[in-house]
Amino acid sequence: SGGAGEAVFLEASAGLAWRIDPAVLVLHYAQERERGPASRGFGDRSLRRASLMPSIRLGDRFSLAAGGHLGWSTLDGTSAMIITGSLRPSVRIIGDVEVAAEVARRSSAPDGGELNAVRGEVGYRFGPELMLAAGYSVLGFTGLGLTPADSEQDRLYLRGEAAW
Repeated sequence: SGGAGEAVFLEASAGLAWRIDPAVLVLHYAQERERGPASRGFGDRSLRRASLMPSIRLGDRFSLAAGGHLGWSTLDGTSAMIITGSLRPSVRIIGDVEVAAEVARRSSAPDGGELNAVRGEVGYRFGPELMLAAGYSVLGFTGLGLTPADSEQDRLYLRGEAAW
């Protein structure tokens, strides 16, 4: 490497969805692993997460989604198990415009970060199969165990949803 630091990054995920109108059940597994040069104070970091996420559409305008997540965070040999739960109601207000709010809480933050998350979003549905949304995290998780300087709590985000 000619004296330069070398780093390795792996991100992998797999999911399975079971759709029975008006409900959907999603199983998801994800893994992130990062190894950086020790000369720069950067060691091994990993995050593995298994999720169960049910949702149900109640009537023409309202849906309710939830999530249960079990994660394992490792930072330079120190491990922590993290349990997270979330609840996300959404309402179609005018035509195909939908608003949603989400609250989440987790059991621990390996870096001493925030345990709660609150966000809101506005989206547009292009039929039942596609939605594009923009949202804002008023209070967001920090201290995920992967980024030591993760102190920003509020974030603007874009989200896409597709089903077939």
